[in-house]
This record gives sequence, C-alpha cells and structure tokens, in this order.
Amino acid sequence: MVDKLKDQLERLLSASQGSVAAVVGNEGTVIQAASNDASVDLEAVAALAASTVGVTGAVAAELNRGSVQEVLLQFDHDLMAVKPLEGDLSLVVIAPIASLGIVRYALKKYYGTITEAVRQLV
Repeated sequence: MVDKLKDQLERLLSASQGSVAAVVGNEGTVIQAASNDASVDLEAVAALAASTVGVTGAVAAELNRGSVQEVLLQFDHDLMAVKPLEGDLSLVVIAPIASLGIVRYALKKYYGTITEAVRQLV
C-alpha cells in the first residue's frame, strides 16, 4: 500500500511541475514523499507544514470560518501548497510560483486517490 501512495505522489509531483509532493503528519513527520530536488530537507518541510496547518487552523477557529481547506505560501520563486487530509495528515506540494494554477489543478485531481491510498495505510 505504501507503493500506491508513493506512485500517486510521484504522479502529483509530475503533474504539478513541482520539486516535492509529500504526505506529512501534523506532528511534523514525513509519512511518504516524492522529490526531484535532493537539496530539499523533507523533515523541515514536514515540520513547517505542520506548524502552518496548526496556525491557520487556529485562525479559522478564532474567526469562526470553518476548517482550513488549503494553505498557499508564496515565496520569491516557489510556492508551498498545504492541503489537509483526513485525521492528522496533510498533503504538501512545493513548486515554482509560475505553476500556481497547475499546482491547484493537480492537487484537485490527485487528492482523492492520495486520500484513498492513505486510508489503506491505516
């Protein structure tokens, strides 16, 4: 079942034109990842994604706006998209900023199959 999740993350990575696609735990652990950039510290990505989900979740609760559906962080040249999955897991993609539309499309396209693969792990 881990192979199915890895396969789906690799498909998401390719479709999003990204450098990282990962499922991470909200405690900052990497569950599974696909990357084509060895310089990216996946443990740091997981930790940052976890804190991002925590902070945005707190903001949403404080403002009484429901649950967080997606978080986009824009940097000088790249973006990081974080989309909560079931339970304490999140889906993370890092890609060039010019790929924003492609990333959002790819997240939508692969969200269901990645969620299914994660369910099979549990």
